[in-house]
Amino acid sequence: MTTSFRIEHDSMGDLKVPADALWGAQTQRAVDNFPKSGLVMPRAFIGALALVKQARQFWEERQPHAPAQGVRIRTWGARD
Repeated sequence: MTTSFRIEHDSMGDLKVPADALWGAQTQRAVDNFPKSGLVMPRAFIGALALVKQARQFWEERQPHAPAQGVRIRTWGARD
């Protein structure tokens, strides 16, 4: 358990966040208020979501207004 903290600020005020945490006040509020359930998303759901993202990229690549660089970056992300 972390014994050192840092103070993060957001619109709701100050909040102690573990010093080694890679998040800020809003995520810490979620961690404090919503306990982990142990439930995980099924791999099939994650795969289906990736497929939807790939389909969107396929469509976007064929649109005349799509900036080429943005489409390439998002397509790369959807494949991973």
